Amino acid sequence: MSEEIEISGIKVPKADWEATPPSIRALVLVLSDRLRQQDERIQQLEERLNQTSKNSSKPPSSDGFGQSSGKEKNRKKRAAKRSSKPTSRQARTLQPSEVCDQVQDILPSVCVDCGALLKGYDKRPHRHQEIELPPVEPMVCSDPQN
Repeated sequence: MSEEIEISGIKVPKADWEATPPSIRALVLVLSDRLRQQDERIQQLEERLNQTSKNSSKPPSSDGFGQSSGKEKNRKKRAAKRSSKPTSRQARTLQPSEVCDQVQDILPSVCVDCGALLKGYDKRPHRHQEIELPPVEPMVCSDPQN
């Protein structure tokens, strides 16, 4: 088998390389050197592009809008945990009208936003429920020792 030489990562038979005119060999060597330099430059630029405040000495404000810091991720995790627990506002649901002691239909005559007269019937009206608690009377206890 004949010997091979490597030019820019490509193996070429030595006999073919030597049969190539000197001007073409010089051109190939110049171009392969430029390709190597461009590859190095691209690698450097990609490394700079991938730098964030987490993997370099850059401040978090330089991360840009698309990237979040570790603190932001932790904040999002905590918020997700909080939202998974039902809060008093989320846990309360509307009771069916049939079980309510009193139902009042309040129909506005004008639109709150534009002031236009309202006519007809809303197929999906806004429902609101209030729960009235009985009055609370404090218990007064006397101290038996006095």
